[in-house]
Amino acid sequence: EDYTGDVYRFNVKAHHDSLVITKDGVEVSADATFVAMLPSMENKKEDADFIEATLAHNISGRGDAKNVTEALLAGDKEYFRNYKETVDSSGKIEPEDTLSFSYDRTNNLAVIYNDHGWLIYELLSTSYTGGAHGIYGSSFMCLDMKEHKVWRLGDILNVDTALLAAVIEQEARTIFKLKPKEPLNEKLIVDSIPVTDNLYITHTGMVFTYNPYEIASYADGQVSFFIPYARV
Repeated sequence: EDYTGDVYRFNVKAHHDSLVITKDGVEVSADATFVAMLPSMENKKEDADFIEATLAHNISGRGDAKNVTEALLAGDKEYFRNYKETVDSSGKIEPEDTLSFSYDRTNNLAVIYNDHGWLIYELLSTSYTGGAHGIYGSSFMCLDMKEHKVWRLGDILNVDTALLAAVIEQEARTIFKLKPKEPLNEKLIVDSIPVTDNLYITHTGMVFTYNPYEIASYADGQVSFFIPYARV
C-alpha cells in the first residue's frame, strides 16, 4: 500500500446483532450486520470529520446522526422494531414457517477509490425478508476531499438530460444485444432508461449504476453502464 500523495487511511469496523423471538413455541430471528471503512485518526481532523459527517448524513437521510456508526446502528434498531411488529401481527407461526421469518440484512460500506484527493464510497445493502430471494443494491458517494464537497451529476456535467439518456441507452443496447429499432422492454422492464444520480467517477469516464428492478429483472442483477468522458 502506498499512502504518499492525496490519499487517506481507514480502519475497518464490524458489528453484528440479532433479535430472537419465540411465538407459538417456535423460535424465529432477525440478524443485522455492518462492515464499514471509517477514517483513521491518522488523517487530518477536518478531513476525518468531513468524511464521518457526510457518510452519516447520506446513510441516515438526516443531519442528526453524529457519525457513521450511530447512523448504521439507528438503522438496525428500526429494522429490529419493524421485524418485531411483523412477527407480533402475524398469525400463528408453524415450525415450517421458520425460514420465512428468518430475516437478515447486511450493510457493507467500502472505499472503492482513494487517490488524487478523491474518495469514492460504495454502500452495498442486502436484505432478506422472506420469499423466494433477498434484495440488494449499491449507492455511491463521490467525495472531493480538497473542497470538502460531495459531487453529484450536476457538478460533473453540464449537459441536457435527454442527450445523456440517449448515450446511456446506446450502451444498454450494446450490453443487452438489442437492435437499433428494437424496444428496450424486449430485454429490460422499462421503455426508457432514466438518467440516475447513482454514479461514480473514474479517470476515464463515469459509471451509472441501476439496482435490481430499477430497469432490469432481478435475474439481470445490478446493471452498470460505463460512459467514457469522450462520449459526453
